[in-house]
Amino acid sequence: MDVAAFEPGALIGGYRLGPLLGQGATGVVFSAEAMADPGRTVALKLLRPERTSDDVARARFGREARLVRGIASRHLVQILELGESDGVIFLVMPFYGGGSLAQHLRRVPRMAPDDALRLAAELGRGLDELHERQIVHRDVKPSNVLLDTAGVAALTDFGLARAIDSTRLTAEGQIVGTAHYLAPELIEGREATEASDIYALGCLLYEGIAGQPPFAGRNPAEIAYAHLTESAADPRVACPELPAEVADALLLALDKDPAHRPTSATALSTMLRAGRRASPV
Repeated sequence: MDVAAFEPGALIGGYRLGPLLGQGATGVVFSAEAMADPGRTVALKLLRPERTSDDVARARFGREARLVRGIASRHLVQILELGESDGVIFLVMPFYGGGSLAQHLRRVPRMAPDDALRLAAELGRGLDELHERQIVHRDVKPSNVLLDTAGVAALTDFGLARAIDSTRLTAEGQIVGTAHYLAPELIEGREATEASDIYALGCLLYEGIAGQPPFAGRNPAEIAYAHLTESAADPRVACPELPAEVADALLLALDKDPAHRPTSATALSTMLRAGRRASPV
């Protein structure tokens, strides 16, 4: 099936496509109605037709379905079904009426500190669920965070996620992820760890609070070099009302040395909340 057939009204695997929600190099995501349950809306992620012969892309779709199976967390997007229809490979997920965090940040460029701390707690719980199962997400960023209609956040897109003991789907030393959120050790070609996810979460929260990620306004190579060699600017430059203790905790998550970062995503959230209580605004 040609990608042009991916349009509202098309029927794929018992689901009728609605509006386009988002797309990337590997997949496109639509809202969809389950024909067996009229009125029920889900999100359908479709592997692009040109990638169906790509063994790595197909394997990542399967991995995405397997990794979160059996993890019951409000802060991880569940995979309800992995299927194939007329050569189209698809994933079925719950529909999130609040869209992505990336879309939210385009509407509201800077989050209030208390909103950012709530986001840190929610994503921290989701990441810790993964890490307790020795799964590293490897691509924490605003477009991979979905919001329900109450604004509660959940991590999605586990195509790059990798269980520590699983088969590698990238070449040795290959960098995966998005430049603005890449931990220094990944840029150096080292293995992703839980600490790499905490660094990416720190970059995401920094963006929410400061209105842009660390080292914004540069090309990808310059951003990567900055992650290796520069300290991020104090977020209070962009957000003067941010308590110093909160800024310090946020910058600790961006430490170049993985061993110096908070020991878990929830530990980072706890530090941020403690800093907020220490300096009420």
